[in-house]
Amino acid sequence: MLSLVQRSFLKLWAVPNSFYAQSKELSDLIIPFGDDVIIISDKACRFDFEKPPKLAWGRWYRSAIKDSVRQLKAAMQRIERAPESVFTDSRASSPLPWPIAQNGKPRFHLVAVARPDPSPDSELPDWPGLRYRFPISDEPFRIGKVDVGGRQVHIFDGPTIDLILDRLDTAPDFIAYLTERAERLAEANEYDFSERDLLAASLIGWDKAPTRLPSAPPLEAVTDGLWEMYETGGIARFRHLADSKSMIIDAFVEHTHDEFVAGRVLYDQPTYAQHEYAMRLLAAESRFARRVVATELHDILDEPDQSTFWASTVRSPTNPSLRYVWLIYPKRPEEMSEAEFDRFAEQHLKQHVLVAQGLFEETLVLGICLPNRTAEDTATVTVLHDGSNWTETDRQEALKLQEHGVFSQLEAIERAHIP
Repeated sequence: MLSLVQRSFLKLWAVPNSFYAQSKELSDLIIPFGDDVIIISDKACRFDFEKPPKLAWGRWYRSAIKDSVRQLKAAMQRIERAPESVFTDSRASSPLPWPIAQNGKPRFHLVAVARPDPSPDSELPDWPGLRYRFPISDEPFRIGKVDVGGRQVHIFDGPTIDLILDRLDTAPDFIAYLTERAERLAEANEYDFSERDLLAASLIGWDKAPTRLPSAPPLEAVTDGLWEMYETGGIARFRHLADSKSMIIDAFVEHTHDEFVAGRVLYDQPTYAQHEYAMRLLAAESRFARRVVATELHDILDEPDQSTFWASTVRSPTNPSLRYVWLIYPKRPEEMSEAEFDRFAEQHLKQHVLVAQGLFEETLVLGICLPNRTAEDTATVTVLHDGSNWTETDRQEALKLQEHGVFSQLEAIERAHIP
């Protein structure tokens, strides 16, 4: 599961095996993403198929689910009391390098993963999967409402959490699904559904906002067979193909974080918190929103003339105060050293960011400079500019840069993206 979580939330935010004191485990996995904090307890206990089903179910439920719920409750309470006491090592000497929910109260999402075998890769043909039913019966493999302090606990078996993370492979999509799921469970007086069918209903019923996040329907609308209909109806195939180019966003965030951790930063070294914040702006885009943002990057990457700089800009579909500037650079001239060209590209990016700040209303401008397909260099440059203190001097400088050719020939392009 960790590899899937790291793919969905990217390594920066997936914190396995956290501790709150020396040798005191907090949780199997936490994901502090802005004001959202996902806590995951992953338990693997052998389900004894040789015992009577009700007896085996009761024993397994106590070990795999009740223990997870207790761990989730303790972890949530500790983070609420002392969010600074989250450590990434068993000696409790390495605190989380960025603050949890620094802009407000944490929004907790509690996930219990219950596996019927200690080996996560085991295939158990006798395992029927979990079904969610309320009012709860005493039948095995049925899960009713489970909450901690009024917060719903999401209980998934191994194959189900893997499927969810595979289909909701960005932080916003997964968080939206958990949020909607919790609301529907809390409000429903009666339900009986499989998770795959709820996932299909949520994917089919995306909301109408620009981000196109999954939207869970009332649980009485979740009927058996929805998953098979979704998988075979062509929608899943279309979305997979349409989303493929958006993976460049994920790759950029991962690459930038790997370079940051390795200390391979060209010039000004940001703090970990500054680095996390800048990367989270991109990672906070849903898969659909990443498709929108990435289209403008691919547009200039595909320009026939690969011998010059190309730039584009696009407003964030998610954050109304954020705008992106993409800049790609060509093959470095032979007479320029790597250091000289890096500085030139960085300055060129800063100029485009400044002009974009003057032309558009968004307060934040995130500029990203990448090599084009013919460039032999691999350096990337990221600039985050906050225009909340924009001055007349800044405006005049931006106008002057535009007069000298920076974003002087901007063309507005209307695009329709089909979810």
